Amino acid sequence: MSQVRPSAARHPRAAPPGAARHLLRDLPVARKMVLIVLLFVAVVAALVVLTKLSSDIHSGLRAYVAGEGHWSKAHRDGVHHLEHYVESRSALDYEAYERTLQVIAGDLRARLELEKPEPDLAVARAAFLAGLNHPDDIDNLIWLFRHFRNVSYLDRVIGLWARADVMIDELRGLGTALRIEIEGAGDAQRIAAIAASIEQLHRRILPLNDQFSDTLGEASRWITRLLFGLMLVTSSASLLFGLVVANYLMRHINRQIAELRAGALRVADEDFEQAVEVRSSDELGRLASTFNHMMARLRQHRSEIEAGARELQHATTAAQALALQAETASQAKSQFMATMSHEIRTPMNGVLGMTELLLSTELDTRQRRFAQAVYRSGEGLLEIINDILDFSKIEAGKLELAPTDFSPRALVEDVLELLAPRAQEKRLELSFREHPGLPAALHGDALRLRQVLTNLVANAIKFTEHGEVVVELEALHAPAAAEGPFSVEFSVRDTGIGISAEALPRLFSAFTQASSGMARRYGGTGLGLVISRQLVELMGGTIEAESRPGMGSRFRVRLALGRATGDGEDAGADPQRMPALRVLVVDDNDTNRIVLENLLGAWGMSVTLASDGQQALDLLRRERDAKRHFDLALIDMHMPRLDGFELAHALQAEPALADIKLVMLSSVSSPDEARRAQAAGFLRFINKPVRKAELRQVILGVSSGRATGGAPAPRVDAHILVVEDNPVNQEVIAQMLRNFGCRVQLAASALEGLRALCEKRFDLVMMDIQMPGMDGIEALGWFRRGPGERFTFVTPPTTPVVAVTANALGGDCERLLGLGFDDYLSKPFRQSQLLAMLSQRLNPGAVVPCAEGVAPGASTKKVGAAAPATPASPASRQAASTTCTDDLLDAQALQRLRDLDPSGANRLLERVVQAFASSTGRLLPQLDEAMAAGDLHGVRHVAHTLKSSSASIGALKLAALCAEVEAMIRSKEVQRLQERVTQMHREIDSVGKALRALVPQVA
Repeated sequence: MSQVRPSAARHPRAAPPGAARHLLRDLPVARKMVLIVLLFVAVVAALVVLTKLSSDIHSGLRAYVAGEGHWSKAHRDGVHHLEHYVESRSALDYEAYERTLQVIAGDLRARLELEKPEPDLAVARAAFLAGLNHPDDIDNLIWLFRHFRNVSYLDRVIGLWARADVMIDELRGLGTALRIEIEGAGDAQRIAAIAASIEQLHRRILPLNDQFSDTLGEASRWITRLLFGLMLVTSSASLLFGLVVANYLMRHINRQIAELRAGALRVADEDFEQAVEVRSSDELGRLASTFNHMMARLRQHRSEIEAGARELQHATTAAQALALQAETASQAKSQFMATMSHEIRTPMNGVLGMTELLLSTELDTRQRRFAQAVYRSGEGLLEIINDILDFSKIEAGKLELAPTDFSPRALVEDVLELLAPRAQEKRLELSFREHPGLPAALHGDALRLRQVLTNLVANAIKFTEHGEVVVELEALHAPAAAEGPFSVEFSVRDTGIGISAEALPRLFSAFTQASSGMARRYGGTGLGLVISRQLVELMGGTIEAESRPGMGSRFRVRLALGRATGDGEDAGADPQRMPALRVLVVDDNDTNRIVLENLLGAWGMSVTLASDGQQALDLLRRERDAKRHFDLALIDMHMPRLDGFELAHALQAEPALADIKLVMLSSVSSPDEARRAQAAGFLRFINKPVRKAELRQVILGVSSGRATGGAPAPRVDAHILVVEDNPVNQEVIAQMLRNFGCRVQLAASALEGLRALCEKRFDLVMMDIQMPGMDGIEALGWFRRGPGERFTFVTPPTTPVVAVTANALGGDCERLLGLGFDDYLSKPFRQSQLLAMLSQRLNPGAVVPCAEGVAPGASTKKVGAAAPATPASPASRQAASTTCTDDLLDAQALQRLRDLDPSGANRLLERVVQAFASSTGRLLPQLDEAMAAGDLHGVRHVAHTLKSSSASIGALKLAALCAEVEAMIRSKEVQRLQERVTQMHREIDSVGKALRALVPQVA
């Protein structure tokens, strides 16, 4: 590698000779720039000085020209006055003559004073003023006389001036002689001779004036040429000198900069070998030296980097090999965890199932306690296994999202309903608050979102000993575009033990809890939050935690969810407007009061809040005294001072307050509490957290006996065909449609339905999918083909056909819509879902408001006014109490059936129970025959039919058993099929007994 030689740095090559050049070359760059600027300033200054000199000279010449004009005028005026004096003999003419000579005398005195070696400038200035020269020209006259006296042209001018002054003296003498002669009455000839002499002298002076003017003109032109030449020579010389110096300096600067630029380009091309030549000791020279030093350091660093790169290459190769081994081991670990979790789940399901069967047998207290402990432990172990399985799927990258349309409120309510028993065991308030601004349906992975919320709410319940757990749902901002996503925040807040600031950063790490003591006390794998974080990030969102020890925690999940893609985006909207009621909400929990106030207020109700029973009682008494009353009271069970039961008893004791309709709200759900509530006068019993749809249905049910001033219920003017083989479902669907005013025709099979389509014209068809013989899909195919030889349809083949199925498997909706169905309903469905579907699928104008005064939910006929519904009798309420106490039947499902027929005029509940009894009596022998023959398809058909009808009457455990049997056959895991069928028999017997106790007429 070549280095810069010191001699080259000290003696730059091709340096200009001479000390001046060396001095210029070594000047700092800033001083070089200043020197260049000063040279050009000097040129400009010289030009300015020469221009000023030229101006002063010309001003002086103009002053002399002006003075010559005054002198010439005075001479002519003097001669004129003398000639006039000869003729007039007037003293006035002579005096005018003398005044004109004074002007000439002033210029003469000024010239004589300035020709002195040391003139008195004040005397000269006064003399020039007497000669009538302009005051501004006097200084120029004096300056030009003194500095250019010896110039030939000016000397000639002054000589002419002196000769003229001599002639003026002669004129003065002739004027004096003329005056003497005239005043002395002299001889006329003598006077004429003097006058002739004056005229002759006048003719002699006139050429002198012309010579004077010509000489001044020549002087002016000469001086102009002289000054112009001087200015040209001076400026050219100065400019040439400045250009030479500037060119030398700029060439030196540019050459050094060019070499530095070339060196920089070589460095950019990683060429560090050739150094830059140092040409001076100024800043650029020092910069070049520094640049060469930098290049030497770069050469050294490059050598070091190349050596380090070789070492890094070796390390990278080794690290890649280790990473490949680690990735292989991680994949093997994830695969092992997934396999083992799956293998463990199978015997665990058997343990839990057999333990559940054991708990359904006759056990003493000690045995039941042991069995319950086994069941709880099994559930805890299964939860841990599920966490490990999810974690292993995420780690292995095998977890995929399945976005669908869903209702965010229903999703949160489902989560809270699932976890409500845990909160009830710890007597915690579990609340849900939905902020306004969210649509009824959104598009996202509801399954994974439910998993995240379940984990967060379960953790909040686990780590909270007293207080409340609140879930809030809020739209952070609406999309700017119509198709844009909604930014939604799910918040879970608790009043639990809280988390320290040191533990928050590792909160979302795998197998980590806030402290080892917490893990020992509360249990868990520490995977729940890390799985939640990974799921949220997989959905494109964020999750964060806020907490303080002893003050509780808040977890926020923010997601961008799309708008619902299907036509049922507004399916979650209320199908009916609520009655205008005055409602009293009595609850000691602030959050619950706010939630209920928002819900009821959104329905147009007037809401009053009370924090406990005593405050509510005082408020009711004041309202009674003011002749006002409440239509409905929602009362919490457990409150300080006066609880819900005590408040109900107090109201019953006062006749003026006993007519208020009461609904119990409780975080504790047990048959004993429900029985006590019914006995205390409560019409309904609602478990917390309150579901919006359930609260709405309860309010409609308890208010159906009063003529409301609110908005009327909608009415559907349509003829609908229901193709359904299940008698229970036939009764329920038909009653729902009749409540809306529809004309309904039932068909028990697909073939019967097709024949009905050939006989009548229908506005809409509701088609069950799984039916014996021809199923719903095959029937749809015949109908869509239109009239033919086999079927001559009267109903147009374009009539909407809605699929109705109890499967509700993922992808069913898309599959059925792809087969040609217009819409899809999953059994059991609610009236709100049915009405939303009818509103979308029927022709515009088919859904219209009913007449004023018709209670929501009451049956409406096409002809005539509907009779007002009457409140349920005490006997019916007692029957409801019996239902609520029975663990076999879901009270809410039974209440929905009663709400379809609030007056009992249609005997819906009795007919549904009778239909269920008939269908089970028909299906059980078929089930036994299919099991004996090994006909899995027949077993699956019976299970599917019973699943739907069981869910409709509230036999949820029986419906779950049927669904499990159906799933086992579908997945071909039939090892324990006989056990499940035996359990189904026992459950059907138990449900039958409960239904006969509920509706004795069926027995």
